[in-house]
Amino acid sequence: MESVSDPIETLRQAVSLSPENAPLRRHLGDLLSAAGRHEEALEEYREALVLDPSDELRLSLARAFLSLGRTGEAAVLVDVVLEGGPSAAALVLKSRLLLNEGNLDGARDAYRQAV
Repeated sequence: MESVSDPIETLRQAVSLSPENAPLRRHLGDLLSAAGRHEEALEEYREALVLDPSDELRLSLARAFLSLGRTGEAAVLVDVVLEGGPSAAALVLKSRLLLNEGNLDGARDAYRQAV
């Protein structure tokens, strides 16, 4: 019977072979984040963002910051995304950030805009 390889390590090997592949780095960041390895996920999201400065990657990085309690850094990224126009995903994340600050009215308003 073959052993199942660790998907994170498999993706790390793939990234080492294709370091300029932003989607691959984002996928690795997603797996790391899902495994609770948020510091490592931050690094992959940062590298991916340099290669592909997309709102999707900014929000992935913001979620990782939020998971680490680094709400100020998360808020900056969310605001950058929202400067480009309304985004349901960014507004939901903004709602979570405002809720963490105890701003219930602001959190409710941001959530209502998202849905």
